[in-house]
Amino acid sequence: MKKLMYSLAAQLSPIVDGRIYPMRLDAATSEIPNTLPAIVYQRISSGHIITHDRQSFEIARVQIDAYADSYKSAQETADAIDAVLCGYRGAMGDVEVGYILRDNARDEYLPDVKMHRVIIDYRMQWKDL
Repeated sequence: MKKLMYSLAAQLSPIVDGRIYPMRLDAATSEIPNTLPAIVYQRISSGHIITHDRQSFEIARVQIDAYADSYKSAQETADAIDAVLCGYRGAMGDVEVGYILRDNARDEYLPDVKMHRVIIDYRMQWKDL
């Protein structure tokens, strides 16, 4: 799982000039110039599959959040994430991805920090190389 998460972070980092973080975004980020948009990623669930022909694969649901100071910027960041990930198959860093599929997406406004967030869940299958 760790290899997949590092590979995802490397693929998504250029979208937000390196502002990609595991698990959480510091609340002070919205008050520091040039820190948005940003991406936060986390594993929601994971498991292991062994096929009838004894091939072994990992599966996971991963949540990727696009944070921005405007609704438009959050949507544009989410669209850029989708363009990189949705439907992806093939090598990604140290893993071989069988599929990445978007499961759902939803919008949220965080009034305490005046940020917009798009929450996207992806289902993924991969094996380590």
